[in-house]
Amino acid sequence: MLKAGKARVLDIGCGPGTWILEMAADYPHSSFIGLDNSPIFPSAIKPHNARFYQADVHNGLPFEDDTFDFVHQRFLALALKEEEWVPLIDEIVRVTKPGGYCEIMDCDFEIDKQGPVTESLIEAGKKNKVGSGKADVDWVGGWLGLVEVGRVRTCIQANGINPYMREKIEELLSDTKMFVDITVNEKVTPFGSWGGRWGELVSDGLRMSANSFKPIIQPTLGLSDEEYVKSVNHSVMQEMNEYRSETSMYRIYGKKKTTAVPTE
Repeated sequence: MLKAGKARVLDIGCGPGTWILEMAADYPHSSFIGLDNSPIFPSAIKPHNARFYQADVHNGLPFEDDTFDFVHQRFLALALKEEEWVPLIDEIVRVTKPGGYCEIMDCDFEIDKQGPVTESLIEAGKKNKVGSGKADVDWVGGWLGLVEVGRVRTCIQANGINPYMREKIEELLSDTKMFVDITVNEKVTPFGSWGGRWGELVSDGLRMSANSFKPIIQPTLGLSDEEYVKSVNHSVMQEMNEYRSETSMYRIYGKKKTTAVPTE
């Protein structure tokens, strides 16, 4: 579809636009649109077939019905409350052309080959030390490990966010009765530049997730804005490269039916 050209592609939660820019360069005869609620994507220098829009998906997708041949979404598990997933998937169905494809990607939020900072924070969370003062643990760089345990996970879930939504996405797509050939692919994936292009994309997604739940996790950690940014953009990534950290990524995709579902 992409190689043939003239395909229209939407990336929901595009972040800095890395995926859009690379896809637009690889498939110059198709058009690519990135959508994000934060304008951190390129505004000037970009391929002729790439565009970006700022919009909040909580208000729906700002496109006409049956607009896109391929709708791509990744790393929004921590940006959406569990109750907001069904309306968003309904919107994805609406803007996808009959015979088009939808793909949703997310990860396990569990880290293999952890470095000492992440590991120490996980242990601190288990002992309920999280948020009790910076002297308890080396805070710089270990925010991701806290998603797995302790008070941060409790705080996230208390706000209606399910960090493990990827386990339910296949069912949600099936429940629409608008997709066929729904498939789930699991892949062990590197964090960071040591994993090449794919590792860099995963790292971009990690930063996007961190920014999306900053209002929730930052107060629990007791970090300033500067400390939080430093931990996300520098210390964690450096440690993950050094220890070659990995996680499991999941791609859930399906094809929209070409005929309408009869109404009851």
